[in-house]
Amino acid sequence: ALGWGLVGSTAWNRQTEFFSVWAVALLVTGVLVRQIRALEFVGEGERYGEYCAFPIALIVGMSLGSIDNSVSWLGWLAFASIAVFGGILPALFVQYRVIVGDTGRSLTPPLQLIMTKINQLDPPARLMTIPLSLADMALQFSNARLLSTDSSYGHLRHYSDFFPVLQVPITEIFQRFEISHLLLNEDYVHLNELGLTEEMVLERRDNFSLLEVVAEKQLKGTE
Repeated sequence: ALGWGLVGSTAWNRQTEFFSVWAVALLVTGVLVRQIRALEFVGEGERYGEYCAFPIALIVGMSLGSIDNSVSWLGWLAFASIAVFGGILPALFVQYRVIVGDTGRSLTPPLQLIMTKINQLDPPARLMTIPLSLADMALQFSNARLLSTDSSYGHLRHYSDFFPVLQVPITEIFQRFEISHLLLNEDYVHLNELGLTEEMVLERRDNFSLLEVVAEKQLKGTE
């Protein structure tokens, strides 16, 4: 753009260089946090990727402000097109298709009662959830220790036996991670499909069930 005379040199001054380093540093930090377990204490890796939107927005604003007046409409047209078709419309489409009306992503009254039951357990539960998306809800509203990870490496190494499809008997997962309780959405999968029994159900509210993982009760379901 500089060679074509569309953008003046002020678009790439010291301030822009600073914002560029800022944005790249946030992106790199986010990737490292996602991949290195020892860095998880600094927060969620995805958030650092979101934070870099601010310095990037400043860079875009400075670049648009320095475009030659005779062709400034091209810059604004390109910016508006990318913003609308590359950001706003895809985001609205995903929100509508995946999130709007999906009660499985909401803390409904039945699920809230299940969370209350989990918080009453002593010692605190070592909890597995099916589907795995319920782990986010349990992380926010319960004191349980969750079978969950924020690491891409963890997804590849530790989740392969049960995500996206259960590959081994669920009792093996219970034993491997010392699971004491299972939070289950029975609209997603039924007890008999997992080889589990009604005797394991500690609490049931509508389509949500909290199961107590006890070896003797598991065996009855697999005989």
